[in-house]
Amino acid sequence: MTTISGYSEESMRWFVGVPIVTNPLLLQDLFRAAATAWGGVFFLAILVQFAFGGVPGGEEILAAFSFASWLPLFLSCVFAVFGVVFFRNRYVALYRFDQDGIYCESMVKRGGPLKESLRRRPFPVGEVLEPARSVVKTLPWEEIDAVLPMEALFVVLLKKKGGVRMRLYCPDEMLFSRVLSECQRRLEGKK
Repeated sequence: MTTISGYSEESMRWFVGVPIVTNPLLLQDLFRAAATAWGGVFFLAILVQFAFGGVPGGEEILAAFSFASWLPLFLSCVFAVFGVVFFRNRYVALYRFDQDGIYCESMVKRGGPLKESLRRRPFPVGEVLEPARSVVKTLPWEEIDAVLPMEALFVVLLKKKGGVRMRLYCPDEMLFSRVLSECQRRLEGKK
C-alpha cells in the first residue's frame, strides 16, 4: 500500500541532519581532494619549468612547492566558509529504501537551533516538507557489492568494487542497526 508521500508501509524512510565542516568523512574527502590538487599543480609547475627552462633546480622546485600549496589552502577556506556561512555546518538528508533501491535527497535546511550546527555525528531532525534546495540520488540494490558499517559515526557505507557509492547517515544507534541489517539482508538476497 502506497501512501501520499510516495512510500509504502514496507519501505524504510528517515530524515537525518548531517554535519558538514565537522564531519570526519567529509574532512577525509577534502584532504584527499586537496592532496590530489596539490600534487597535480606541483607536477604541472615542474613540467612547465622543464619544458621552458630545462631541468628544474632547487629554487624552481621550491617555487613549484610554494605555488602548489596555495590551492589546498584555498580549497579548505572555501569549504569552511561555505559550510559554515551558507549551510550553518549542516544539511538534511532524506533516505528511503524500496524494492528497486535507495533514494537519497540532500536538502538545504534554513533556520533551526544553533546546537544543530555544533555536531560531529548525524542527528535527528524533523521532516522537511519544502527545502530551499535539494539534490536527489538513487542507487539500485544491484549496484551494491559490500556494506561497511561505521558504528562510531552512525554511518553505513555502500560500496561497489572498492569505491563508496553512497553513505547512509543515521540519527541514532537503533536506526543504524536497522539500516545495517536491511542492507546486509538485501545484499545476501542478491547473491
